[in-house]
Amino acid sequence: MAQMEESLEQQAAHITTLEFDSAPAPKKPSLAVLAAPASKAAAQTPENHAGASKNPVLLGVSQACEKVYAGAKALSKANDTIQQLQETLSSEREARSMQEKDASAKIQELTEKIATWERKHAAALEDLKQNATIQRLQHAVSAGDAARENLSKAAPPKKSTAAPPPAKHPTDAAPKAPPKAPPKGPEAAIPKPPPKKAAAPPAEVVPKAAESWPLVLGQRATRWCDCSDDEDEPSISVLLAREKARMPHRFAAECDKEEQGQQMRAALRMASSVEELERAIAYAEELGLKHEASLGRKKLQRLQS
Repeated sequence: MAQMEESLEQQAAHITTLEFDSAPAPKKPSLAVLAAPASKAAAQTPENHAGASKNPVLLGVSQACEKVYAGAKALSKANDTIQQLQETLSSEREARSMQEKDASAKIQELTEKIATWERKHAAALEDLKQNATIQRLQHAVSAGDAARENLSKAAPPKKSTAAPPPAKHPTDAAPKAPPKAPPKGPEAAIPKPPPKKAAAPPAEVVPKAAESWPLVLGQRATRWCDCSDDEDEPSISVLLAREKARMPHRFAAECDKEEQGQQMRAALRMASSVEELERAIAYAEELGLKHEASLGRKKLQRLQS
């Protein structure tokens, strides 16, 4: 009996001093395995059943062994649960990493598609701009051709500037008569009348400066633009004088506002610099062409921006 008590006390002391580890140790025996012999020995000993109620030490040791065995079983179950949770967590992490890889691949694909769409959109916009520019140029060319055709139709027939061939004198073909001898006597004292001069051709009727607005344009142009540094290049006033001499009907003062507006719009379309636009706008304002002046200001803003 004394030996059995000593063995139980030693086993209880050994069990109570064990360190509980949450991680399962493969080489060390579990608490349930360690506590099983003591609980079995305490349960299978006949003296234990007989003297358990009599000996309080044996009763306490038996209860302690049962508690340790139950705790070891609970700890083993908790370790199993932790291992299952770790496996579930690792599988979830793998699934999440796969989802992240798929999402990154999809994002890369969408980014490439967006870049391709942006390049196509930019190319389409450039094509539209080029087409619009070509259409504007075609309209300007067609308008210039129509204006040139109208001017050519309205222009008077050009007069031949070549000098006519000199007419032959009727006496050239006939044989020349011998010169008459100077008169003698009283006839020599009579003075002869001077020869008559040929009548001058009628002068060309030129409209006054107040009746032709291109002359006013030339006078104003000389204020805006002095003569060019290049001597071979004529000034604006010289060019306008030539145009007036060539086609006076084009610059007649009686032309209506519509024709002046058409000519001013053509000048605005052909203007390619800020200075030319400013001159055209100033002249349009002086002529009272408000609509054309507004169009010129809009084009000037586009050029300056």
